[in-house]
Amino acid sequence: MKIPKNMSQEDTLSTIDIVVNRIAPKYTFFGFELDDIKQESFIICVDALNRYDSKRPLENFLSVNLSNRLKNFVRDNF
Repeated sequence: MKIPKNMSQEDTLSTIDIVVNRIAPKYTFFGFELDDIKQESFIICVDALNRYDSKRPLENFLSVNLSNRLKNFVRDNF
């Protein structure tokens, strides 16, 4: 997991947790419970950290990235 330069690991994980808890409930569907979507969301956010460029707030970057990836996840699996 790549940690942004201006943040600690705890801050990064806290930000990921905030984003996951806010966005994941919107993308639950038949066959996948909320916990499943949250786990998938966490993995997506950790993967996205490698592409973070620190020019914009981390929370905004993760929110947009997670929303787009979950839309694809729902489309591919529903």
